[in-house]
Amino acid sequence: MTSSTASATESRYEQPKVDSVMRQVGDTEKQAPEQKIESKKSVYTELGWLDRLLVLWILLAIVIGILLGNFVEGVGPTLQKGKFVDVSVPIAIGLLVMMYPILCKVKYETLHRVFAHRQIWVQLGFSIIANWIIAPLFMLGLAWAFLPDEPGLRNGLIFVGLARCIAMVLIWTGLAGGDEEYCAILVAVNSILQMVLYAPLAILFVNIISNGQASQVSYSIVARSVGVFLGIPLGAAVVTRFVLRAINDKFYDHTFLKYVAPWSLIGLLYTILVLFASQGHQVVHQIVSVVRVAAPLIVYFVTIFSITLWIAKRFGFGYKLAATQSFTAASNNFELAIAVALKTTTVVQSTDLYSPDNYPLSTTKMGMSDKPSVLFVCVHNAGRSQMAACFLNHLAGDVIEVRSAGSAPADSINSIVVEAMREEGIDISDKQPKILTTDAVQASDVVITMGCGDVCPFFPGKRYLDWQLDDPAGQGLDAIRPIRDEIRRRIEKLITELLRSG
Repeated sequence: MTSSTASATESRYEQPKVDSVMRQVGDTEKQAPEQKIESKKSVYTELGWLDRLLVLWILLAIVIGILLGNFVEGVGPTLQKGKFVDVSVPIAIGLLVMMYPILCKVKYETLHRVFAHRQIWVQLGFSIIANWIIAPLFMLGLAWAFLPDEPGLRNGLIFVGLARCIAMVLIWTGLAGGDEEYCAILVAVNSILQMVLYAPLAILFVNIISNGQASQVSYSIVARSVGVFLGIPLGAAVVTRFVLRAINDKFYDHTFLKYVAPWSLIGLLYTILVLFASQGHQVVHQIVSVVRVAAPLIVYFVTIFSITLWIAKRFGFGYKLAATQSFTAASNNFELAIAVALKTTTVVQSTDLYSPDNYPLSTTKMGMSDKPSVLFVCVHNAGRSQMAACFLNHLAGDVIEVRSAGSAPADSINSIVVEAMREEGIDISDKQPKILTTDAVQASDVVITMGCGDVCPFFPGKRYLDWQLDDPAGQGLDAIRPIRDEIRRRIEKLITELLRSG
C-alpha cells in the first residue's frame, strides 16, 4: 500500500472519530436553524424553578444574610469560629457541596478522546491567553482606575483578577447550555496553572507594577486551597461516577444525577447567605466601599465576557464552546483570592469594611505622639489580643501606645482568659472587645495579628507581624496558661526591640 493510499485510508478512518469527539466538545456552526431553536427550547424547559429564578434566589440570600448579620446577635462571630484551610467551616461546607454534583456530571471516561483531537489544543491556547494574560491585566488596569487612593482594596481586586474560577463557572456553564466536559477540562488546566503562576504573577502585579510592599504569597497556600476545594469534590465525583456506573449505569445517569443536581445551587445559595451573614454589619456600614469595589468587578465581567464571546464566535467555536470560554475568562475564584490574602499583609474586599467609630481620631492620628505604637488583632478580641495588649501596658507602662481589636469582636472577654491574667496580677475584667478599623491600623507603627487568619488594611511604612498562637476559645485554664506565658515572652522581646529602635 502506497503512502498516499494509506493516508487516504487513515483520513477516512479518522473523520468519523473526529466528528464524534467534536460533538462532545462543542457544537458546530453548521446546525440547521430548526435544530438550534429546538436545542434552545430544550435547555430552558429542562430547567427547574430553582434554576429559572436563580437571580431572585441569590438576591433573597443576600438580603437574608445581611439582615441576619445586622439584627441577630452573635451571628458573625459564630460563623467565623471554626476554620478549614483558612476558610470558616460553614463556608467550606457550602463550597464543597456546591462543586460535587456538577463534577459528577462530567464524562471522565471519554475525556481521553477529546485530548486526542488537535482542535482542543487550539481552544486551550485561546483560553490560556484570555485567562492568564488579558483578564488579569485588564483587572489590574481597572483596580488602578477605580481605586487609586485605596491600596488595600486595589490589591484585593488584583488578587481576584488572578484567581481563575474553579467552582461557579461549572454551574454557570451548565445553566447556559455550554459544554460541561470542555469546562471541566478548563477547570483542570486552570487549577494546575494557578498552583504554578498565581504566586509570581501576584508578586509582579502587586510588588513591582503597583510598587507595593512585599506580599507573602506562597505556592503552598494556592496549592492547598485548590487541592482542597477542587481536589476533594473532584476526587469524590470521579470515585462516585466510576463505582456507581460499574454497578448500574442507568441508575447513575437517570436517577442519581437527577437527585444530586439541585444541591449545586442549594450549596451556592447557602454559601452566599453565610458570607453575607458573617459580614452583614460591615457591608451596611461601609456601603460606599462596597460600591467602589463592585463597580470595577461589574465592568470587568461584562467586558471580558463580551469580548471573549465575540472572538470565540469569530473563530467558529460554536455557541457551546463560546459560552464556556466566556464564562471561564470572566469568572473569578473569590474564595481563593480571600484565602491568599488572609496570609499576606494586604487586604481583600471585605477586610477593609470596618466602622471608623471605635477609635477617636483625636487620639490616634499619626504624628501626634513620639511614642511607638502597637496594634494587636485577632478575630474576637476576647483572648490573645487582649492578653498581649494588657501585658504590653503592664510591662512597658506609658512609653508605648497600645491598641487591640478584632475583625468580628465578641460580646465580652473570655472569662477563663480573665482568670489566667489575674494569676499574673493583671485585671482585664473591665476590657471590652472592639472592632478593627482602618484608623487604628494607620495610627500604629507595628500591627500584630495572632495567627488567626486575620489581615489588616495595608499602609506603607508599617511593620506587620503574625504571631502563631493557639486560640484560647473553648480551652480550660490549664491549656490557656502556656498561651499566656508565650504571649508574655514575646511581649518582653517586643519591648526590647521597640525601645532599642526608639
